[in-house]
Amino acid sequence: MKAKIRLIASDLDGTLLSTGGVLLQKNTKALKRARDAGIALAICSGRLPAVCSRFALEMGLDDCIIIGLNGTQIWDGPFGVEQFCSVFPLETALTCWVVLSSAKVPVTLYGRNSIFTNQQ
Repeated sequence: MKAKIRLIASDLDGTLLSTGGVLLQKNTKALKRARDAGIALAICSGRLPAVCSRFALEMGLDDCIIIGLNGTQIWDGPFGVEQFCSVFPLETALTCWVVLSSAKVPVTLYGRNSIFTNQQ
């Protein structure tokens, strides 16, 4: 028996977006066809969930799951209700930032609606 696809989770950068950050229409059309066939969709990215939400709405995917900040935040739809969030408390994040930055270690920390990095 052939397994039925129930979910397509796709990254934005380099997958749904060109290297210039432009939506690729062929991918948008493919995702809409999948959605119309009853397959759930998730947009995944290291970007903020609000940024992912704007792209989802631009693609006409107002019912897809949003997985942002490399999985630290999940929304039930574009600009939707937060279903999951796993970020450091601010005090812990600041302590990590000071220690790692002073050791000249590349670091990226994710906050509820923010990204802090010392990388270029």
